[in-house]
Amino acid sequence: MLSTATCLISQQPGTPSVPYLMDMLHWLPIRDWIDFKVATVTYRTLSSGHPAYLFYCELISPYHPSLSLRSSNQLLLTVPRANLTIGQRAFFYSSPVIRNAIPLSVRDALSISTFKHRLKSFSTPLSPNLHHLLLLVT
Repeated sequence: MLSTATCLISQQPGTPSVPYLMDMLHWLPIRDWIDFKVATVTYRTLSSGHPAYLFYCELISPYHPSLSLRSSNQLLLTVPRANLTIGQRAFFYSSPVIRNAIPLSVRDALSISTFKHRLKSFSTPLSPNLHHLLLLVT
């Protein structure tokens, strides 16, 4: 469906150049788009406290190790335990997994626009760095 939409918008016949056209349109594959949206919601929740139901219910909690570790200043989130595969698809589990896999240079952005720009350049279809996360989440 995404490849058909790409061909319609670009008015290009056939599908051999769909990945190239998607890159030109700055489109992400659906799995990367889902990861992008989860990472964006997580960033907004941590930076502004909105949406409040995610912030105040503590679905997203910062990682605070009991010892002084190198990971202490990496802006990581605590990954909760999930025993079933369906639990690993839930936001409370997938959000920290996706966020922790993003490099610190992307996570420490000062504004949402900077974060989105860095995240998109990190997860472009030509360099699919987030595909391995889907194996963890699904």
